[in-house]
Amino acid sequence: SKRVFSMFLETLVDFITVHREDLQDWLFVLLTQLLKKMGADLLGSVQAKVQKALDITRESFPFDQQFNILMRFIVDQTQTPNLKVKVAILKYIESLAQQMDPADFVNSSETRLAVSRIITWTTEPKSSDVRKAAQVVLISLFELNTPEFTMLLGALPKTFQDGATKLLHSHLKNSSNTSSNVGSPSNTIGRTPSRHTPSRTSPLTSPTNCSHGGLSPSRLWGWGIDGLSKHPPAPPPPPPPHSTPAAPSLRVLRRAYSPSMMEYDTENMNSEEIYSSLRGVTEAIQSFSYRSQEDLNEPVRRDGKRDDGAGREGVASSPGSDSRVGLEMVEGGRTALDNKTSLLNTPSPRSFSGPRSREFSPYGYGETICTYDKSALKEAVFDDDVEQFRDFGSDLVADLLKELSNHNERSEERKGALVELLKITREDNTAVWDEHFKTILLLLLETLCDKDHTIRALALRVLKEILRNQPARFKNYAELTIMKTLEAHKDSHKEVVRAAEEAASTLAGSIHPEQCIKVLCPIVQTADYPINLAAIKMQTKVIERITKESLLQLLPDIIPGLLQGYDNTESSVRKASVFCLVAIYSVIGEELKPHLAQLTGSKMKLLNLYIKRAQTTNSNSSSSSDVSSHS
Repeated sequence: SKRVFSMFLETLVDFITVHREDLQDWLFVLLTQLLKKMGADLLGSVQAKVQKALDITRESFPFDQQFNILMRFIVDQTQTPNLKVKVAILKYIESLAQQMDPADFVNSSETRLAVSRIITWTTEPKSSDVRKAAQVVLISLFELNTPEFTMLLGALPKTFQDGATKLLHSHLKNSSNTSSNVGSPSNTIGRTPSRHTPSRTSPLTSPTNCSHGGLSPSRLWGWGIDGLSKHPPAPPPPPPPHSTPAAPSLRVLRRAYSPSMMEYDTENMNSEEIYSSLRGVTEAIQSFSYRSQEDLNEPVRRDGKRDDGAGREGVASSPGSDSRVGLEMVEGGRTALDNKTSLLNTPSPRSFSGPRSREFSPYGYGETICTYDKSALKEAVFDDDVEQFRDFGSDLVADLLKELSNHNERSEERKGALVELLKITREDNTAVWDEHFKTILLLLLETLCDKDHTIRALALRVLKEILRNQPARFKNYAELTIMKTLEAHKDSHKEVVRAAEEAASTLAGSIHPEQCIKVLCPIVQTADYPINLAAIKMQTKVIERITKESLLQLLPDIIPGLLQGYDNTESSVRKASVFCLVAIYSVIGEELKPHLAQLTGSKMKLLNLYIKRAQTTNSNSSSSSDVSSHS
């Protein structure tokens, strides 16, 4: 009911506030579900509570993590947000961007695709609210980290570039008309300073003393012969007509970026200078695109030299701009941002190295790694390839988890992902488990509710293997794992029940005995059949590996549930309770008897019969082992 949902939202806000440190692996579900709720028809009071939950979420978790989740949510093909949800997503990103630091904005393939989708939302025919919100988000991201955002635009197809550039033209024109201080926070769509940056201005509209009528990209971003400088350089002398400046290396470009680039004086700019600056933005974007196009169309001969004779250090000049901005095939065949490949397949700057980029081979490239680069490749590439290969397993797991998050959809693909995950569980890759354990566990436990019974059974098999190979990692998740595994025992499919029994048996041998007993005792006392039966069987296995001292301390918690089970209407529960009492007796002996005073004579007699039978079985097995050892 609406009242229950309203109370749930109030509780959720308190829950997030108290447990935020433990909820980061749950953030994707939390954030996306709240945003989806904003698209439902809710009472005004309930919608206000959803909005409050979103506000608390935004303040409680790392901004970069939230931003990455939102980008992934936007590009997810399985999601079909309605117009209200689109507005909610965009407004959330706008508010988030006002608090993010520049370094939180990462120019990844996922971000590029998300930005391209936001650009298409600026022309949404059915909703002016979506159009306006999308425009505001693009401007917010532009102002958040202008160099990165401009590079991102350079990797997009020209139609997307044109749409974004036109919007930025309009924004800067309006800003210049309202105030001479264009870059001040008070005139930039209600922007608030980030936590670490007291003020931020836009470098694209900032540099003064523009003597050339427009900013070339090298002046715009502080590029020099040695790459990107941390502070804007003094205006350089006009270049010779046919000079060929060296392209900055990608590594230098990535490492040298600093938010200090944004600290320009903007006070004495007029509208003429603003338009000149903006022309520089367009030049920067287009020159990235042209450079990428030339890299594609320029054939590479087998001897490793370009047909036009250009060396790997140089970049060809182009008419109509101060200097050609581009990234040549530097440092072992690394290619520039490429606007001809699809957005999803456009590698991030970090991935432009080594053999893992070999699938990127468009048009005339016979081989990405040229002969003359191979000696340099050993020195220039493999210093970060070690990290890349270390990350390979982690990247694979991330892809599998993304597939597994499609609950109740794409059954065959998720079965395949679970089979692959099953193989990974048997590998001792500490880095993968350090990074992904919690996410894997939570997704597996959620998958136990899947509508496909084969997927439920497979998820339990994967869980069992993780328990077997990574038992120590379950310390903080024992209660959740035990409860979900026991609940699976009431499944209507025998295959799932068998898998649950195997997982429970492995659980009993993997989690610390005392911790396991403390979780199981209340379940034994309160759960219905067949969960109580599964809990008692699991408790019996745990008792077989516990010390006498620990068991004596836990008896007051254990015995009431077993005596209750001894009276259960289900014969299997009664039998399991007796077997558990026998297991306790085998550990502590006659010290069990005082705790059984409330048993009737017939029940005590039956228990003694089972105890003697167990002792006989144990003595026979020990005698057999003695005989075999002396034979």
